[in-house]
Amino acid sequence: MPLEGLQLGHYQLVRLIGSGGMGEVYLAEDTRIRRQVAIKVVRAEASPYPDENATKETTRLFQREMRAITVLDHPHILALFDFGEETIHKNTLTYMVMPFRQEGSLADWLQQRKTSEMLSPQDVSHFLQQAADALQHAHDHQLIHQDVKPSNFLIRSRASNPDHPDLLLADFGIAKFTTATATASQSIRGTPAFMAPEQWDGQPVAATDQYALAVMAYQLLTGRPPFQGGPGQVMRQHFMMQPQPPSTLNSRISKAIDAVILRALEKNPADRFPSISAFADAFQQTLQSADSPAPASPKNPNLPALPVSPALPSTEDLRTTLAISKIEAQTGTTRTLTLPGGRRVRVSVPPGAYSGQVLRLEGHGEPSGSGQSGALVITIAIPEREERVLAPSISGNEEKTSLSQVNRAEVVAQMPSKNRTIAKSRSGLPRPRVTLIIGLVLLIVVVSRFLYFTSQQIPNPYPPHNGTLVLNDPLSNNSNGHNWVEGSDNNGSTCQFTGEAYDASIPEKGEYPLFCIAKSTSYSNFAYQVQMMIVRGDYGAIIFRADEANGRFYYFRISQDGLYDLSVVDNNSSIKTITVGSNHAINTGLNKMNLIAVVANSSSIDLYVNNQHIDSVTDSTYNQGQVGVGAYEVSNPTEVMFSNAKVWQF
Repeated sequence: MPLEGLQLGHYQLVRLIGSGGMGEVYLAEDTRIRRQVAIKVVRAEASPYPDENATKETTRLFQREMRAITVLDHPHILALFDFGEETIHKNTLTYMVMPFRQEGSLADWLQQRKTSEMLSPQDVSHFLQQAADALQHAHDHQLIHQDVKPSNFLIRSRASNPDHPDLLLADFGIAKFTTATATASQSIRGTPAFMAPEQWDGQPVAATDQYALAVMAYQLLTGRPPFQGGPGQVMRQHFMMQPQPPSTLNSRISKAIDAVILRALEKNPADRFPSISAFADAFQQTLQSADSPAPASPKNPNLPALPVSPALPSTEDLRTTLAISKIEAQTGTTRTLTLPGGRRVRVSVPPGAYSGQVLRLEGHGEPSGSGQSGALVITIAIPEREERVLAPSISGNEEKTSLSQVNRAEVVAQMPSKNRTIAKSRSGLPRPRVTLIIGLVLLIVVVSRFLYFTSQQIPNPYPPHNGTLVLNDPLSNNSNGHNWVEGSDNNGSTCQFTGEAYDASIPEKGEYPLFCIAKSTSYSNFAYQVQMMIVRGDYGAIIFRADEANGRFYYFRISQDGLYDLSVVDNNSSIKTITVGSNHAINTGLNKMNLIAVVANSSSIDLYVNNQHIDSVTDSTYNQGQVGVGAYEVSNPTEVMFSNAKVWQF
């Protein structure tokens, strides 16, 4: 049914300007302010379920996703002006209103170029950086595009540089509408040439967009996508065939670029770059020098790619090695280094650092005769032999004496003297050295006692940075008077101290969430933080403003995939989700440490992970209650270990 001339809300449809399998795009006029806009119209699918509630749920999910898109505020994302729904001739039309870009799409721009030459890698990097920035912003708000391709990037020409127009990512609404209705329709949508294997399976993740962007970059570099043919052929190739390195189709492409593109095209999402921005950054780094080596994939695919330094470093570069602990590597840290001449520089080590990673700080090397300074080149070193410490004490990312090291020494000092002697004798150390080590251990014990008492004055690291430390519990046992729940429920789920941490475990798939409350706590306005490690399964959570007797509380949970949400529970049955999202401050994967925190002040609730602020909400459902921790199983048995709980009360 043609729609030209129809009125949708305040918008008069003028003419069809584009169409596809997921909707039609019309040039329209906003009758209120006489402005031309583009309107994408989606004709609602008939639900396979006759239940009216299913249709209502589909509409609710669509509206929720559209509201989520309105929070996207990025220079390379096409704005969403409005959205709505109209019923015309018994057909429900869902529509989105966007700016009208007369210049067309990146696909149009490529066809209109006056030269048949391929884009240079530098040109491709320009587009790749803008596209990745836009998609990263969307991923940070838990939005997956699912249809990344040149025709879905509109362009905004720049008179100052017509060969490098700006990109504007479009069609978020269609992608998320498809996702929102996937449960009802079980349909798989997308453009076959750009679809990652998991998207064909109906299980898209953030890395799905990275795969599609790599296909787009491949096409920009070589003039064709990595896989061609009919939909069935392309699907099999995406699942089973390795793409040709781009350099086999374009001799201007280096082996380093091949390595970056092929990593982003890995079949398993976990083997791609840890984020879409990391993919674009790695591509840019290969262009720093034509002779740069290919970026090596770290042993752990979730870690960032190794930054590539120029093959011929400047003679004014300063080089040093920075040793950090495994815990600091997981959570990130900040160090202050003293350079020659007394200069001091702060170095931020990102979460997920690995041994051998190179950090390059331009302008911090030795000044040359021309007045230009080289770079400070830092190689990260992480000791291979390090005792497993689940619960280091963290009150910020600055370099400080680690209380976890003191605790390890204290454990050794408390061993029976006979066992200590045997342990030292086996090491082959001479007796004077044994005596010296024992003396040092005793000194550390004294220091640990001092640090324990002074730790009661640990300042609140979260805004407003005030309050009194009222709970400082390592969670190694229940001797601190907070009365943490211990024992098993009827399903075999347990809350228990393991000797090194507080363990919440759901042993079987399909059981209810497990929440472990500190019964002898009650706070109104406070900052609450706990260190958390997901040993297996899905989600770990912290609980606050809880009323255990009546099953009422808030929970803030994060998943091993980098997702988070804040919800409020009433009588263990009614759950209202307040906010959801994803954030790259979260260390993803199993056995990764995360410092998870919430600041609740009146009706304002702020969420933090690894000392980074990730979200803010306003909710006044509950204003006081207990704190706790928990495990949340979605599809797998789940076990989460917690340590070092702290509460600052305002």
